[in-house]
Amino acid sequence: MMNRVLFKPKNSNQVHWSALRVNGVDARDFLHRMTTVNMRELEVGKAAEGLLLTPQGKIQAYFYLSCLREGEYVLECDAGANGFWLRNLKEKLEFYHFGEKIEFTVLIGEYEWRLGSGWDSGIGENEISPIGDGWIVRHSDSKFGQAWVSVYSRGKITRSEALEVSWSDLNDLRVENGTAWWGIEIQPDSNPLDLALVSAIADQKGCYPGQEVIEKIIALGSPAKRLCLVVDEIGVKSLSVLSKTKAVVGGSILKVF
Repeated sequence: MMNRVLFKPKNSNQVHWSALRVNGVDARDFLHRMTTVNMRELEVGKAAEGLLLTPQGKIQAYFYLSCLREGEYVLECDAGANGFWLRNLKEKLEFYHFGEKIEFTVLIGEYEWRLGSGWDSGIGENEISPIGDGWIVRHSDSKFGQAWVSVYSRGKITRSEALEVSWSDLNDLRVENGTAWWGIEIQPDSNPLDLALVSAIADQKGCYPGQEVIEKIIALGSPAKRLCLVVDEIGVKSLSVLSKTKAVVGGSILKVF
């Protein structure tokens, strides 16, 4: 467990954290129809993981969705080095946007993650709170094996002193905890169940592209492939999507997620 550390995406060449704001009187119904998040149960001040899928149940986007206030929602994700994931999210939502009263805005500002013990965010898990000209979200602790908080500000973030960690440090943690990441394990048209992203699919929600495919796979018990923690001959750990019968050449499976 880390103790009071910071990660600043702007100082990393591997993580390009960004956010898309979706606001308007029709935003809640639109996001309910388009994503795997149950928007009818997402209260103001709450957050949830979510996916945008193809009709075949493949990933088009993966994000954290927060309800700032009624009619205003923020979708955070790793945009990727060339902005692919954020651009894909925005373009796909705009493609399915017809007469609804909604606006889509990419938010420019500063982001910071706070991890480990020693932080008092004042909010519970998967909750969001406005701060100054931004917000703070306390995410599920499953991604890095410990609590982490994402902070956004349109200006400069005011912070207390803390050790800054690198993406290499966090990458080791997320691999150990079976967290698939944008542009690494998560690729366009990946199956979310292969990547252990069931936490991003609201149970019994219905009403989203790809629902029938996803529910059929869940009803069968498990996908044909699973995300595995693999160690190679020299002890390097990584995540791989493997079939139930596929052997790992030159390494061993440590855990199946």
